[in-house]
Amino acid sequence: SIMVDYLHTTLLRQTRTMMTHLAGKISTADRALLDRVLTEQRFPYYFYRGVRGISNLAHVKGTEVRNLLLYSMIPTFILFFDPEQVSYISLFSCAIRLLYGPPLLHISRGARCNLASELMIEYMSLAEKAFGRTNLFETGLLLAL
Repeated sequence: SIMVDYLHTTLLRQTRTMMTHLAGKISTADRALLDRVLTEQRFPYYFYRGVRGISNLAHVKGTEVRNLLLYSMIPTFILFFDPEQVSYISLFSCAIRLLYGPPLLHISRGARCNLASELMIEYMSLAEKAFGRTNLFETGLLLAL
């Protein structure tokens, strides 16, 4: 059997692919401004790591990508990208939060998995339109999680 893990499939592959694609869509000046906005964000001490910019993703850590995906990406990216792209990212971010986030009051684990599956299926249906065929294999692996 093949082991598919959250860190490598979700964070270091899928999210990094998404960020690399988006970084190529904006000008160098906007990318530098976005990097500055992301890196200057303040997080509570228990986050351990802040957020890196999207220009240099070669040696990014999983916790940095997690903080970016779950806490920084949507409110920051809405200033630099069109709403359709941000809504697409939101589908992915919400699905991952449902799957791996802390328990929610009055929502069972099964209901969370079903909601996450619906969001991920919608995300996959839009993947080719938004990013081309570069990430369809990884999104298929995400559904297996």
